[in-house]
Amino acid sequence: MLASAVLAAMAVSPACATDGAKNSFDYVIVGAGTAGNIVANRLSQDPELSVAVIDPGVDQRGNPNVTNPMAWLKNLGSSTDWNYQTVPQANASNRMLNVHAGKGIGGTSLINGMTYIRGDRAQFDALEQFGNVDWNWDTMLKYYKKVEKIFSPDSAQIKAGASIEPLYHGISGELHVAFNPMLANGSLYGRLKSSWAAMREGVNRDPNSGATKGFSVWPQTLGPVENRRWDSATAFYWPIIHRPNLKHLNGTVSKLLWRDGTAAPEAQATGVEYLGPDGKKTAVQARKEVILSAGALRTPLILEASGVGNPRLLKQKGVRVVVDSPGVGENMIDQTLTALFYNTNATIKGYTPYATFVTAADIYGTDIDRVAEDTKAKLGQWARQLARASQGGVNASALERIFQIQHDVIFNKHVTLAEILSTARGDKIGTTYWHLMPFARGSVHMSSADDLSKPIIDPKYFSVDFDLDTQVESGKLSVEFWATSPAKEIIVGQLAPNATVLPPGATDEQWREYLTESSSSNSHAIGTAAMMSKELGGVVDPRLKVYGAKNVRVVDASVLPMQFSGHLTATIYAVADRASDLILERVD
Repeated sequence: MLASAVLAAMAVSPACATDGAKNSFDYVIVGAGTAGNIVANRLSQDPELSVAVIDPGVDQRGNPNVTNPMAWLKNLGSSTDWNYQTVPQANASNRMLNVHAGKGIGGTSLINGMTYIRGDRAQFDALEQFGNVDWNWDTMLKYYKKVEKIFSPDSAQIKAGASIEPLYHGISGELHVAFNPMLANGSLYGRLKSSWAAMREGVNRDPNSGATKGFSVWPQTLGPVENRRWDSATAFYWPIIHRPNLKHLNGTVSKLLWRDGTAAPEAQATGVEYLGPDGKKTAVQARKEVILSAGALRTPLILEASGVGNPRLLKQKGVRVVVDSPGVGENMIDQTLTALFYNTNATIKGYTPYATFVTAADIYGTDIDRVAEDTKAKLGQWARQLARASQGGVNASALERIFQIQHDVIFNKHVTLAEILSTARGDKIGTTYWHLMPFARGSVHMSSADDLSKPIIDPKYFSVDFDLDTQVESGKLSVEFWATSPAKEIIVGQLAPNATVLPPGATDEQWREYLTESSSSNSHAIGTAAMMSKELGGVVDPRLKVYGAKNVRVVDASVLPMQFSGHLTATIYAVADRASDLILERVD
């Protein structure tokens, strides 16, 4: 890692040089992560605009664990991972779970699994019901395609199950999207496809078409020729780092700076304060806007340290209230991941990216109408329960309305509700899976205005019984799959959990005990500065401007108000590109 640090210093030093006379820019972007890099790219295309990007991370281009798509798991818990922890989760055996987030220039796009799956049309169309005019599938598709450069599968990959529908993909964007060159050949794909077919789950030729349901092979954000991760810095930042109007500043932003005498609804930011590697505090001026792109786990902390948040919490931390915005840090939605693995008599070589997306009807079968009715009847109860736990951050009636939108999407629009991944390596084969749209809403708040590196993260996993029930039933579906021919012919024994922990025909109580004691964070946190109407508890408006602040925007996963049937990366890129057009007033 020492070599990587030296390379990092050499790579960014020309752009880091700064002095007091040049510490003023049109736009200041906080975070060189998945979203921030694309915003920096788009804004700095205009040579008349000056842009600064502030990030504490280093250049990871020399880190083989980052660049090698097959080594990505080695990043988890490493120096490229903030590796946060939740507070003890009362409904997950009181455990403190790790939540992963990328640390470096490129953010979480440096360490994720590179899966490129967008979500279901109805989920994005529902964004308008949160008060977001013109945020819908058709708008998102335009930006998905604009940033993307798709590489069609070759003949060997097609035989291994890879396919796309060209209508839904872009060919000239900076983000390389392709199927893994190490895609497994052989009989495994056909065997798994046949077992899912026996369970009435057909093949989805392109899960990025706005309909994820079915069995598919997913593409990734990688360069297929080099077989290299294509993170946000590789795609959008390093190619333009030497633009004379773009400055990279190495440091950690601690707070926004405000013009004296301003407060909501016209609070005006003059810039930010950041802490450099030498421990020195530096002020950077923003003549036009400050754009927060620090991610769902850090952006709300910066807002709170700056006086934007729940007055009750801010006063507890000794922070002057500038903008009364109780939703800051609330509405956090993450998913829980569960694993089921077996020994196999087949030797599997290569990468096995097989996803099966299933709906509530697939999960609950003939009980679906009863489950839909029972769930609807409990929405108000859940909303009141979560509101009571939020210290005034969440309004129960608003949350009930949010839950009604989500219920409609799940049970009337029939979006997919669980993602079941089939994966194999050597003589091990199995499933990791998660409930895609949990109702539980948690929070992330600062522990201290003086140290934003230790957020208080409380996702409230399984605090809503529907979430745990759906995880149980999705697990049963996964077990049924591995007991269905022809997949079952290659299973020779239960590996993890063992049959003592989760025996064949396990009871619901045994399932719940296993899930609460073993499930982990999926590290897909969203919603902590949600793009919703103020009445629903939103923090930013449809133009991503912070309510009550004249010139502050949020552009990252924080703004997404509801989970969707996909992986975050693709959607964050599309949101960031649309945000750039909004900032530059290229769209109404």
